Amino acid sequence: MEEILIEIQPDKRESVIHLFSDFKWNYMPNAILEGLVGTVLADDADNPQVAVLQMMDGKLNIVGGNAAHPAAATFVGNLPAFSFIMTGVKGWLDLIEKVHTGRLTAVTRYAMTSENLDIEHLNQLKRSLPDGYRIHPIDLPLAQQLYGGKGEVARDLLDNFASPEDFVERGIGYCVLHDDKVVGAISSFVICSQGVEIQVATDKKHRGRGLATAIAAHFMVHCLERGLDPNWDAADKRSLHLAKKLGYTPQGEYKMIVYVKFKAIIKLQDFLRWVMGKKKNNPFSV
Repeated sequence: MEEILIEIQPDKRESVIHLFSDFKWNYMPNAILEGLVGTVLADDADNPQVAVLQMMDGKLNIVGGNAAHPAAATFVGNLPAFSFIMTGVKGWLDLIEKVHTGRLTAVTRYAMTSENLDIEHLNQLKRSLPDGYRIHPIDLPLAQQLYGGKGEVARDLLDNFASPEDFVERGIGYCVLHDDKVVGAISSFVICSQGVEIQVATDKKHRGRGLATAIAAHFMVHCLERGLDPNWDAADKRSLHLAKKLGYTPQGEYKMIVYVKFKAIIKLQDFLRWVMGKKKNNPFSV
Protein backbone atom coordinates (compact mmCIF):
# COMPACT_ATOMS: atom_id res chain seq x y z
CA MET A 1 0.00 0.00 0.00
CA GLU A 2 1.35 3.42 -1.00
CA GLU A 3 2.27 5.63 1.97
CA ILE A 4 0.99 9.18 1.67
CA LEU A 5 1.29 12.38 3.64
CA ILE A 6 -1.63 13.75 5.64
CA GLU A 7 -2.46 17.35 6.50
CA ILE A 8 -1.35 18.46 9.98
CA GLN A 9 -3.59 21.01 11.68
CA PRO A 10 -2.06 24.17 13.22
CA ASP A 11 -2.36 22.91 16.80
CA LYS A 12 -0.28 19.83 15.90
CA ARG A 13 2.43 21.49 13.80
CA GLU A 14 4.90 21.70 16.67
CA SER A 15 5.61 18.00 16.15
CA VAL A 16 7.34 18.64 12.78
CA ILE A 17 9.51 21.62 13.78
CA HIS A 18 12.62 19.50 14.38
CA LEU A 19 12.50 18.24 10.78
CA PHE A 20 13.39 21.73 9.50
CA SER A 21 16.28 22.63 11.81
CA ASP A 22 18.70 22.62 8.84
CA PHE A 23 16.67 25.15 6.85
CA LYS A 24 18.20 28.54 7.71
CA TRP A 25 17.66 30.82 4.73
CA ASN A 26 14.33 32.49 5.41
CA TYR A 27 11.27 32.69 7.66
CA MET A 28 8.81 30.86 5.42
CA PRO A 29 8.99 27.64 7.50
CA ASN A 30 8.46 29.65 10.69
CA ALA A 31 5.33 31.35 9.34
CA ILE A 32 3.88 28.05 8.12
CA LEU A 33 4.70 26.18 11.33
CA GLU A 34 3.12 28.97 13.40
CA GLY A 35 -0.10 28.42 11.46
CA LEU A 36 -0.09 31.88 9.88
CA VAL A 37 0.04 30.73 6.26
CA GLY A 38 0.22 27.62 4.15
CA THR A 39 -0.28 23.92 4.75
CA VAL A 40 1.73 21.23 6.57
CA LEU A 41 1.81 17.62 5.37
CA ALA A 42 3.46 14.74 7.26
CA ASP A 43 3.40 10.96 7.46
CA ASP A 44 2.16 11.08 11.07
CA ALA A 45 0.74 13.82 13.29
CA ASP A 46 2.38 12.69 16.53
CA ASN A 47 5.71 11.15 15.47
CA PRO A 48 6.46 12.40 11.96
CA GLN A 49 9.49 11.17 10.02
CA VAL A 50 8.92 13.26 6.91
CA ALA A 51 7.07 16.54 6.34
CA VAL A 52 6.34 19.12 3.66
CA LEU A 53 5.53 22.78 4.24
CA GLN A 54 3.48 24.23 1.39
CA MET A 55 2.61 27.72 0.18
CA MET A 56 1.12 29.21 -2.98
CA ASP A 57 -1.52 26.48 -3.33
CA GLY A 58 1.12 23.76 -3.16
CA LYS A 59 3.41 25.20 -5.82
CA LEU A 60 6.12 26.04 -3.26
CA ASN A 61 7.27 23.09 -1.14
CA ILE A 62 9.80 23.11 1.70
CA VAL A 63 10.67 19.47 2.42
CA GLY A 64 12.27 18.01 5.53
CA GLY A 65 12.87 14.82 7.43
CA ASN A 66 13.86 11.37 6.18
CA ALA A 67 14.02 11.40 2.38
CA ALA A 68 14.34 7.59 2.41
CA HIS A 69 10.86 7.20 3.92
CA PRO A 70 8.34 5.64 1.46
CA ALA A 71 5.99 8.63 1.85
CA ALA A 72 8.76 10.94 0.60
CA ALA A 73 9.04 9.01 -2.65
CA THR A 74 5.27 9.04 -3.08
CA PHE A 75 5.12 12.80 -2.57
CA VAL A 76 7.98 13.51 -4.99
CA GLY A 77 6.50 11.19 -7.59
CA ASN A 78 3.20 13.09 -7.52
CA LEU A 79 4.59 16.62 -7.80
CA PRO A 80 2.60 18.77 -10.24
CA ALA A 81 4.46 20.49 -13.07
CA PHE A 82 6.25 23.73 -12.20
CA SER A 83 6.61 22.90 -8.52
CA PHE A 84 9.28 24.76 -6.55
CA ILE A 85 11.19 22.72 -3.96
CA MET A 86 13.45 24.01 -1.19
CA THR A 87 15.24 21.94 1.44
CA GLY A 88 18.12 21.89 3.88
CA VAL A 89 18.48 18.10 3.66
CA LYS A 90 20.73 16.73 0.88
CA GLY A 91 18.92 13.40 0.71
CA TRP A 92 15.84 15.11 -0.69
CA LEU A 93 17.79 16.57 -3.61
CA ASP A 94 19.14 13.10 -4.43
CA LEU A 95 15.60 11.67 -4.32
CA ILE A 96 14.12 14.40 -6.51
CA GLU A 97 16.91 14.06 -9.07
CA LYS A 98 16.48 10.27 -9.16
CA VAL A 99 12.70 10.42 -9.67
CA HIS A 100 12.67 13.34 -12.13
CA THR A 101 15.97 13.03 -14.02
CA GLY A 102 16.14 15.52 -16.89
CA ARG A 103 13.02 17.36 -15.80
CA LEU A 104 14.51 19.70 -13.23
CA THR A 105 16.09 23.10 -13.28
CA ALA A 106 17.67 25.09 -10.46
CA VAL A 107 17.18 28.73 -9.48
CA THR A 108 20.05 30.36 -7.63
CA ARG A 109 19.09 32.46 -4.63
CA TYR A 110 21.31 34.60 -2.39
CA ALA A 111 20.98 34.33 1.38
CA MET A 112 21.56 37.50 3.42
CA THR A 113 21.83 38.43 7.08
CA SER A 114 20.52 41.62 8.64
CA GLU A 115 22.92 41.56 11.60
CA ASN A 116 24.86 44.61 10.34
CA LEU A 117 21.92 46.80 9.39
CA ASP A 118 22.37 50.32 10.73
CA ILE A 119 19.29 52.45 11.43
CA GLU A 120 21.22 55.72 10.95
CA HIS A 121 22.33 54.58 7.49
CA LEU A 122 18.79 53.48 6.64
CA ASN A 123 17.35 56.81 7.78
CA GLN A 124 19.72 58.55 5.36
CA LEU A 125 18.51 56.30 2.54
CA LYS A 126 14.90 57.11 3.43
CA ARG A 127 15.57 60.72 2.47
CA SER A 128 16.83 59.77 -1.01
CA LEU A 129 13.36 59.77 -2.57
CA PRO A 130 13.30 62.02 -5.69
CA ASP A 131 10.99 65.01 -5.99
CA GLY A 132 7.51 64.18 -7.19
CA TYR A 133 7.29 60.94 -5.24
CA ARG A 134 5.98 60.19 -1.78
CA ILE A 135 5.89 57.13 0.46
CA HIS A 136 2.74 56.02 2.23
CA PRO A 137 2.05 53.02 4.50
CA ILE A 138 -0.23 50.39 2.97
CA ASP A 139 -3.51 51.24 4.66
CA LEU A 140 -6.87 49.61 3.92
CA PRO A 141 -7.64 51.59 0.71
CA LEU A 142 -4.21 50.80 -0.71
CA ALA A 143 -4.44 47.16 0.41
CA GLN A 144 -7.81 46.86 -1.35
CA GLN A 145 -6.25 48.32 -4.49
CA LEU A 146 -3.26 45.95 -4.41
CA TYR A 147 -4.92 42.76 -3.20
CA GLY A 148 -5.21 40.05 -5.83
CA GLY A 149 -2.00 40.89 -7.64
CA LYS A 150 -3.33 43.17 -10.39
CA GLY A 151 -0.47 44.87 -12.19
CA GLU A 152 3.30 44.54 -12.15
CA VAL A 153 3.83 46.17 -8.75
CA ALA A 154 1.05 44.28 -6.98
CA ARG A 155 2.03 40.78 -8.15
CA ASP A 156 2.48 38.44 -5.13
CA LEU A 157 2.51 41.45 -2.79
CA LEU A 158 -0.37 40.51 -0.48
CA ASP A 159 -1.00 36.94 -1.67
CA ASN A 160 -0.23 35.28 1.65
CA PHE A 161 -2.94 37.14 3.54
CA ALA A 162 -6.60 36.15 3.66
CA SER A 163 -7.93 39.60 2.74
CA PRO A 164 -6.93 43.28 2.58
CA GLU A 165 -8.22 43.61 6.13
CA ASP A 166 -6.04 40.69 7.23
CA PHE A 167 -2.98 42.36 5.72
CA VAL A 168 -3.67 45.68 7.45
CA GLU A 169 -4.11 43.85 10.76
CA ARG A 170 -1.03 41.61 10.56
CA GLY A 171 1.19 42.77 7.72
CA ILE A 172 3.68 45.56 7.05
CA GLY A 173 3.95 47.51 3.82
CA TYR A 174 4.66 50.82 2.09
CA CYS A 175 3.88 52.24 -1.34
CA VAL A 176 5.64 54.82 -3.49
CA LEU A 177 3.09 57.15 -5.05
CA HIS A 178 3.54 59.35 -8.10
CA ASP A 179 0.56 61.52 -9.04
CA ASP A 180 -1.42 59.34 -6.63
CA LYS A 181 -0.56 56.21 -8.65
CA VAL A 182 1.27 53.28 -7.00
CA VAL A 183 4.63 52.95 -8.80
CA GLY A 184 6.48 50.94 -6.16
CA ALA A 185 5.66 48.83 -3.14
CA ILE A 186 7.20 46.69 -0.44
CA SER A 187 5.44 44.28 1.89
CA SER A 188 5.84 41.42 4.32
CA PHE A 189 5.52 38.48 1.91
CA VAL A 190 5.16 36.36 5.04
CA ILE A 191 5.38 37.36 8.68
CA CYS A 192 6.02 35.35 11.84
CA SER A 193 6.90 36.04 15.47
CA GLN A 194 10.61 36.41 14.68
CA GLY A 195 10.63 38.38 11.48
CA VAL A 196 9.37 38.95 7.95
CA GLU A 197 10.18 37.93 4.39
CA ILE A 198 10.27 40.86 2.01
CA GLN A 199 8.58 41.40 -1.35
CA VAL A 200 9.50 44.57 -3.25
CA ALA A 201 8.66 45.76 -6.76
CA THR A 202 8.93 48.94 -8.83
CA ASP A 203 7.10 49.88 -12.01
CA LYS A 204 9.49 49.53 -14.97
CA LYS A 205 8.86 53.10 -16.08
CA HIS A 206 10.11 54.42 -12.72
CA ARG A 207 13.15 52.22 -12.13
CA GLY A 208 16.65 53.60 -11.73
CA ARG A 209 15.49 56.51 -9.56
CA GLY A 210 16.18 55.04 -6.11
CA LEU A 211 12.55 54.26 -5.31
CA ALA A 212 13.24 50.70 -4.15
CA THR A 213 16.09 51.93 -1.96
CA ALA A 214 13.99 54.59 -0.23
CA ILE A 215 10.94 52.40 0.31
CA ALA A 216 13.05 49.45 1.53
CA ALA A 217 14.79 51.72 4.03
CA HIS A 218 11.40 52.78 5.43
CA PHE A 219 10.40 49.14 5.75
CA MET A 220 13.67 48.09 7.44
CA VAL A 221 13.50 50.86 10.04
CA HIS A 222 9.85 50.02 10.80
CA CYS A 223 10.76 46.36 11.41
CA LEU A 224 13.93 46.99 13.41
CA GLU A 225 12.21 49.47 15.72
CA ARG A 226 9.61 46.80 16.51
CA GLY A 227 12.04 43.96 17.12
CA LEU A 228 11.30 42.13 13.86
CA ASP A 229 14.09 40.78 11.65
CA PRO A 230 13.55 41.99 8.06
CA ASN A 231 15.02 39.05 6.14
CA TRP A 232 16.17 39.65 2.57
CA ASP A 233 16.35 36.50 0.42
CA ALA A 234 17.58 37.76 -2.94
CA ALA A 235 16.22 36.16 -6.12
CA ASP A 236 18.74 37.71 -8.53
CA LYS A 237 21.85 39.87 -8.80
CA ARG A 238 19.85 43.11 -8.93
CA SER A 239 18.15 42.21 -5.64
CA LEU A 240 21.51 41.20 -4.19
CA HIS A 241 23.01 44.58 -5.12
CA LEU A 242 20.14 46.47 -3.48
CA ALA A 243 20.45 44.37 -0.32
CA LYS A 244 24.14 45.20 -0.03
CA LYS A 245 23.37 48.91 -0.51
CA LEU A 246 20.90 48.73 2.38
CA GLY A 247 23.50 47.13 4.63
CA TYR A 248 22.79 43.41 4.40
CA THR A 249 25.67 40.93 4.52
CA PRO A 250 25.78 38.09 1.94
CA GLN A 251 25.73 34.57 3.37
CA GLY A 252 26.27 32.61 0.17
CA GLU A 253 24.14 31.02 -2.53
CA TYR A 254 21.64 28.21 -2.38
CA LYS A 255 19.45 26.45 -4.93
CA MET A 256 15.69 26.26 -5.32
CA ILE A 257 14.74 23.28 -7.48
CA VAL A 258 11.97 23.57 -10.06
CA TYR A 259 10.26 20.48 -11.44
CA VAL A 260 9.15 21.49 -14.93
CA LYS A 261 8.03 18.00 -16.07
CA PHE A 262 8.83 18.43 -19.76
CA LYS A 263 12.41 17.97 -21.04
CA ALA A 264 11.85 20.38 -23.93
CA ILE A 265 11.39 23.21 -21.44
CA ILE A 266 14.78 22.42 -19.87
CA LYS A 267 16.44 22.76 -23.27
CA LEU A 268 14.70 26.10 -23.81
CA GLN A 269 15.85 27.34 -20.41
CA ASP A 270 19.44 26.31 -21.14
CA PHE A 271 19.28 28.36 -24.33
CA LEU A 272 17.81 31.37 -22.50
CA ARG A 273 20.53 31.16 -19.84
CA TRP A 274 23.14 31.29 -22.58
CA VAL A 275 21.47 34.28 -24.25
CA MET A 276 21.14 36.18 -20.96
CA GLY A 277 24.74 35.40 -20.06
CA LYS A 278 25.96 36.71 -23.40
CA LYS A 279 23.88 39.86 -23.37
CA LYS A 280 23.55 40.93 -19.74
CA ASN A 281 25.70 38.61 -17.63
CA ASN A 282 22.52 37.97 -15.68
CA PRO A 283 21.37 34.46 -14.69
CA PHE A 284 18.03 33.35 -16.08
CA SER A 285 15.45 33.01 -13.34
CA VAL A 286 12.25 30.97 -13.59
